[in-house]
This record gives sequence, C-alpha cells and structure tokens, in this order.
Amino acid sequence: LPSNAVRYCVLMDFLEHLPAAEDAAAVIETAFRLAREFVFIALPNFDNERFLRELKLKRYYADWSGHSLHLRTPQLQEFLARLGGQSDIYRYGEIFDTFDRSIIPLEAPRNSSFYDPAVFRPRDFAVLPRKKLYTRTLAVIAKDKSISTNDILCRAMTTLGYLQPL
Repeated sequence: LPSNAVRYCVLMDFLEHLPAAEDAAAVIETAFRLAREFVFIALPNFDNERFLRELKLKRYYADWSGHSLHLRTPQLQEFLARLGGQSDIYRYGEIFDTFDRSIIPLEAPRNSSFYDPAVFRPRDFAVLPRKKLYTRTLAVIAKDKSISTNDILCRAMTTLGYLQPL
C-alpha cells in the first residue's frame, strides 16, 4: 500500500505474537507509514517480569505459547521515538497486590488463565510497593501535533469497554 493509504492503523494484541523485537519495530514503522493520522497500539504489559518471578508469581499470560515476544515499555518507547511523531505510552490495569486476579503462581501450567482458587494453590497476600505492575500497555503515535493522543486514547478505551462514559 502507498504511504498515508489509511486514516489510522490499530495494532492490538498482535505485537506479542511476533518472533523478535526487530519484527515489532518493522510492523510499527509500516503502520506509521500507512496511516495519515495516527497508530494505536495495545498489548499485554511485560515489564518487571523478573520481580514477579522472585516472588514465585507471574501474570497469567506471561508464558502463553503464542506470546513469543515480551516487548517492554522502554523498547516500545525506543521504537516510537525513531518515527518522529508525537507519541504517548500509557500503562493500564495497575496491579497493587498479589491477590490481583491476573497474578498466578509461577508453577501454574503454561497457557493458564486468570487466578482461580479451585485450580491454583492459595496465594499469600502481599502489597507490591517496589515496582509498578500493569496488565496492559497502550500507545498512540500521531503524525501531526494538532492530533490529541489523549483524545485518541480515551476514544479507544471507551470503544474497547475499558472506560464507561457518564
């Protein structure tokens, strides 16, 4: 497709299935070239995995067989900075403690889902103050400074059901 062929591109729950970070960078660059206005990116958050492993815990999606790329926020920031547009990265779904349903025991089988007390061992309660943990990473990169990345994010999150308008 030629440059600026579409109004915007959405890369949602896609990048984590690519084999390598270089592939994700290439896909983001292509989406940016194709979009006239902006690119919206949504993916699972893979930051601070080591911290959770030290606690013998993981996010339920951390070892899904389809998640071959654990793209972290600094890597995504680097990719977006190369493009030269106006970009913002947001983290969503903050995890405050070990009782969050997205947290499961480290020994849980691969491809597990949310925490289920009937399936997994009981978890000890602990507040997670040292590291900020989230379940989602969202990014918007706009080609024009007159485009509000905040507005795009709010519209996307409302459409996806993450936010409910009053």
